[in-house]
Amino acid sequence: MRAIDEAGSHQNHPQKKQGIVYIQLKINHKYGWQELFYVIEDKYFELKEDKKLHYLHSGKGKLKILLLHGGDKHYQNAEHWREMIPWMAKLGEVFAFDLLGHGKSVPGEKHPEKVSGVEQVQILSKFAEKIKNESDNNAIFLWVGRSYGGYILLSILNKNPQLINAMVLIAPAIYPSQLEKLQNDSLEIPIMLFWAEDDPIIPWYKHKKIIETFKHVRFIRVGKVLERGMEKWMAHTPELVKKGLFKKEFMSFVEEDILKKEKNN
Repeated sequence: MRAIDEAGSHQNHPQKKQGIVYIQLKINHKYGWQELFYVIEDKYFELKEDKKLHYLHSGKGKLKILLLHGGDKHYQNAEHWREMIPWMAKLGEVFAFDLLGHGKSVPGEKHPEKVSGVEQVQILSKFAEKIKNESDNNAIFLWVGRSYGGYILLSILNKNPQLINAMVLIAPAIYPSQLEKLQNDSLEIPIMLFWAEDDPIIPWYKHKKIIETFKHVRFIRVGKVLERGMEKWMAHTPELVKKGLFKKEFMSFVEEDILKKEKNN
């Protein structure tokens, strides 16, 4: 198992260097406007020769933010999170994955067969174990999963609960059987649930079972997000349609439900 750097090639970012993409941001600091540079690296985690997990990496810190996209292999990959990575990197170390069978991972999006959820859980768990060992078991793992990514997260939580300290679930494709198998300790972890009422793919009323199962759920009922001219599927991506609200609630969740709790322990 090893991590391998690869030259970044995202064409929307003009400043490039081998293995690194530079993003320049301006933020409104209380002492005036300040320019900051965030670095997003393309990396690989190799489990074995035919299993390589590609991910975007940025930031550092005790808090590890691990991002899992949805299930459509033609449209869903690590790039889904690129615009959010700079502000997330102010909170901790960020890892945005291409799930196996997606993007630049091996197998990638052109692989003819679907990669099983078991294989996804295996390589993601091995990656998290590596990070945990490198941090002397001092890391706080915040996983973020949208749609199919939420299904994968619940599978990890059932198999390796020690690798998850908190979760953000965005319209997650969770099965009731996954919730029924959870260990008691897993029910105590803080959850942020972000869902649009007019989601046409995974109905938002399914949040009820999640709230009934976990003891500490911050449910962000986004409301109806579709406006005239928008395609219906867009309501399944409320984190993109309501970017400002998602960022605000995410940062509040990290500060109040994770970091403050960790400080008090």
